Amino acid sequence: MHKTIVPQKMAPGKIGRQVHLLANFYKITTADVVVVHYDVEITKAENERFAKKPPAAAAGGKPKTEAEAAAAAEEAEEANKAFVRFLARCSNDIIKALVAANQAIFSKDLQYVWDGQRNLYTTKLLKLSGGGGDEQVFNNLKVDIPGGRPGFFKLKVKRVDRVDLSEVTSFYNKKTGDISERVLSIFEMVFRFMCTGPYESYQRKFFDMSTRRPLGFKVNTNQIEWRFCLFTYSNSSLLFPFLQAPLADFVNGFISSVRMTEFGLALNVHLKTAGLITKSFTTLPAMVASLAGVRDLAHPDQQIEEYKWREINKVVRHLKVFTSHGKGKIGYTVDRVLPRDTPQRMTFEGKDGQRVTIAQYFKTAYGMNLQALPLVQTSGKKRYLPMELCYLVDKQFLSHTKADKAVQNELLLKSTHAPNVYFDRCKKIVEKVSSLNPALQNAFGLKTISPKPVQLVGRVLPAAPMSGRMNQFHKGGTVPTRWGVLVLDETVPADQVSIFVQSIQRQANALGLKFAGQPNPLMRMTVKTKESVGHIFAHLQQKTNAELVFMGIPTRE
Repeated sequence: MHKTIVPQKMAPGKIGRQVHLLANFYKITTADVVVVHYDVEITKAENERFAKKPPAAAAGGKPKTEAEAAAAAEEAEEANKAFVRFLARCSNDIIKALVAANQAIFSKDLQYVWDGQRNLYTTKLLKLSGGGGDEQVFNNLKVDIPGGRPGFFKLKVKRVDRVDLSEVTSFYNKKTGDISERVLSIFEMVFRFMCTGPYESYQRKFFDMSTRRPLGFKVNTNQIEWRFCLFTYSNSSLLFPFLQAPLADFVNGFISSVRMTEFGLALNVHLKTAGLITKSFTTLPAMVASLAGVRDLAHPDQQIEEYKWREINKVVRHLKVFTSHGKGKIGYTVDRVLPRDTPQRMTFEGKDGQRVTIAQYFKTAYGMNLQALPLVQTSGKKRYLPMELCYLVDKQFLSHTKADKAVQNELLLKSTHAPNVYFDRCKKIVEKVSSLNPALQNAFGLKTISPKPVQLVGRVLPAAPMSGRMNQFHKGGTVPTRWGVLVLDETVPADQVSIFVQSIQRQANALGLKFAGQPNPLMRMTVKTKESVGHIFAHLQQKTNAELVFMGIPTRE
């Protein structure tokens, strides 16, 4: 969209066939209100673990060596980064605690929205104690952090200015020439703030956890791994002969934004699908064993190749885990797994100055006999955790770096919808969002959100005329019906090939492709040299009439 919408003055076209189109924009009607903007600075209280520590010399201690000073600076920088990440997750809880603890300032009928960073918008002026009523510092605010220990914070709240949201009405009544980006961002913030609770937020998108489902399943045999819903398989030398849980679940969601259009302000809704670490993994050892392709990580004869550990660490890096062997749950972020270090090997200096192994410490302190599993190194201030004590935090989304091509392809398939399904899902989302927090919507001037998408008139233009032999390459596409399957590994059992064929047919039917009953050709051939590849494709071209051939290609390191 252009920053300023210019009404279309061109005459309607006449060439081609007229069609009616739908767009995923939903009209918003607004009222004229004025809101107050506050800047909120959140810092950790001095006695908290995220607070900056003064240098030793400033605190009356001995001057640090150059190496110690560098290490202290690195630790302080990492602590600051950790605090920024913490605020991204928990600033909503801090603002809620601020409002709840200061009812004389934040009255019960006061409506506000928070952007998760520094900007707080309210519908009324706050009666602050400093700066002529425009600012106030709140010290030692206690906040109960979900899944963590209570924390104490210092907040500085300062009034910035007032914002008149009637710009929208003035623009569409042709009284002004533009709507500021700030006004649009406030309306967008209202929607984001409303959706934060009912939906799970990830990378500015919102996901409905009630739609969470397994992404698919894989069946492994001694010869082959089949990824159902994906037309690939892997060579047996890299795999393990038992049923394996999928790495990922998928969940449906959306991303929204507020846009200017010719017909008024509109909410744009676009469907999204994301992957999460599957619910079938509750502990880190279970997940690592599945990724490594072994039954028992602690088995003395178990050997896991180095390249597999590299792949495992790509997936587990930055995962959230917690331990509960002490007085309560303590959360950590995984940096990596250390395959050569176990609790029986790694030592540290105890309180008495004697070196003890991690296994000995846990035996003495907790009466626990630890298995010889690789240790887990945490991010930030490095700690080394016994893997068997690490539980996975639920609802952890998979980034692109953690999802392999198979998972990404499956997510793409799950996010592809027919137009009627797409708009039906958008309608349900708009209806649900419209019902969220009516008092907040009314206070910020959101009157109605239409559940009907905007309808446009378009034209299908005739195909561009072509001349000469190149014309043959511009014919309309057709859906292939004659198909074949070629597996480039003669050792694959016939029953496994049959499963492969059936999975293709199911996917084709789901996508509306009407394949012939059985593939022709259906062959197994082994590629022994580079030259044989050309012979195989030449044979396919000369001996078959298949329009589409699916290939099963073995993968090897």
